[in-house]
Amino acid sequence: DSQGGDPGLVEPACLVDLLLEYSTRSELSAGSDSLAKRNEELEFRRNRELFQFLKWAERAFCNVTMAIPPGSGIPLMSHLEFLNRIVINGDDHVMYPDSVLGSEPRLAAMNGMGILAWGLRGIEIESALLGNPVTIAIPEVIGYKISGDFGEFVTSTDVVLAITKHLCSVGVGGAGVEFFGGGVAKLSVGDRTTISNMAPEYGALFAFFAVDQYQLDHVKKTGRFDDDEMRRMESYLRGSHLLRKYQDEEREEPVYSKVIEFDLSSVQTSLSGPMSFKHRVPLQKVSTQFEDVLKDCNGYGISRPLSISLSDEFQLQHGSILLAGISSCTNASNPSVMLAAGLLAKKAIETGLSIPFYIKRSLCPGSSSLTIYYLNKSGVLPYLNQLGFCCDSDPAHSPLPDLIKTSIEKGDVVAVGVLSGNRSAGRFDSLTRANYLASPLLVIAYALAGSVLVNFNEKPLGKNRYGDPVYLRDIWPSRREIEEVERALVVPGLFKEIQIKIKEGNPLWDSLLSFNHALYPWQPNSIFKEIRIF
Repeated sequence: DSQGGDPGLVEPACLVDLLLEYSTRSELSAGSDSLAKRNEELEFRRNRELFQFLKWAERAFCNVTMAIPPGSGIPLMSHLEFLNRIVINGDDHVMYPDSVLGSEPRLAAMNGMGILAWGLRGIEIESALLGNPVTIAIPEVIGYKISGDFGEFVTSTDVVLAITKHLCSVGVGGAGVEFFGGGVAKLSVGDRTTISNMAPEYGALFAFFAVDQYQLDHVKKTGRFDDDEMRRMESYLRGSHLLRKYQDEEREEPVYSKVIEFDLSSVQTSLSGPMSFKHRVPLQKVSTQFEDVLKDCNGYGISRPLSISLSDEFQLQHGSILLAGISSCTNASNPSVMLAAGLLAKKAIETGLSIPFYIKRSLCPGSSSLTIYYLNKSGVLPYLNQLGFCCDSDPAHSPLPDLIKTSIEKGDVVAVGVLSGNRSAGRFDSLTRANYLASPLLVIAYALAGSVLVNFNEKPLGKNRYGDPVYLRDIWPSRREIEEVERALVVPGLFKEIQIKIKEGNPLWDSLLSFNHALYPWQPNSIFKEIRIF
């Protein structure tokens, strides 16, 4: 403006979604909602000028949108999925696939939603906003063929970690990875986004899953697009040959620089422990491995069997479970794992199973509001509570009963803790000399069994109300069950809630001053330097 130009001509050359995530300082510590709100007020006061500038930018430029204002309480991954357009209908009625350039590392997850997301530095993104081309070397694209099916008791966490480990071992650094093959159809949307989000771990520039009918069905469930929009989207993808049929790729493979294969049937459910979480043990070998470590002089060095009667029904032995702890440390990125644990608890209660009275249980979903939302909306939280997994339980301050403590100390019992978060071990109870790190589902399974010396394929967890044996396979939720609950009860409500929060707005955001000027009115006491022409 000072140079005689028209500031109104400055406009981003492409659509811009302002994504602002920040960590609120817990200056006032307590668990109440009122103090959490007060902390947020302090954060808005501290960042007022930044937020005010962003609010001005949203009004000053046509292509800029603050889709979800800060302080809305919406998890980042849900935020990213809400911004996913899949297909963009331009102003000139020309349709084209959505793609993303951004500096947020977790944008990599959008590749699992059928959106090619590419991470760049801030200055490169700013240049692209002004219409300048982004110069990049065209990378090698490696095809990663997934085939086969899941084995018994395999969870999403097992699959994601196995694929990530395999990609690290084969070496895909600096290349793009595109997943294909019939096995991809077996992966949920959560599996795909988590695998894509792990791309920095195995060094890939991107890890892309093309859109298929399963992904479109998921998008439809979110309620973000009406029926006409969904029909246009699907018609465009089919007409452009961008809608994949992964099952057909078993017969006719796409062409890539090279192909790496992975068989889902090779994925094993495993635990880590008992003396170190660095030692992984397949589920089928846990009981024999524990017996070997128990007798080994480099392990616990105990050769004699032990049995201490606690009641007519329960015996305390080496390998008895004393602690079962579920936390969000290792599963917050994919809350469907916690949902699966809740469904297992539901089936256990409905079948008539229970956990021995002496086992100390805890449920700490942590700060992941998405995990808590999944547990509440799916209706599984009460069943977890009935099994004794309660959010308000604090195992660090709930000692074992004196009878148990005395029995362990006198008998030199090697008792066991099974945990789903590696930050839990060691601080819960010194009486659990052996600890295993496991998925939330296996934490519940072992709590029901009462011992790590159980072979789940051969020994039942207990008996139902009619006296019939109940095996783990009888109550283990299938992936189809998990997805059906997720789609029917969780996903529609989640995005409906996001839309309500956007419509209602954030009072703190709404209270910020709004400037309808082409130029931002910098204040004399601004903490930012006024941008000048150079």
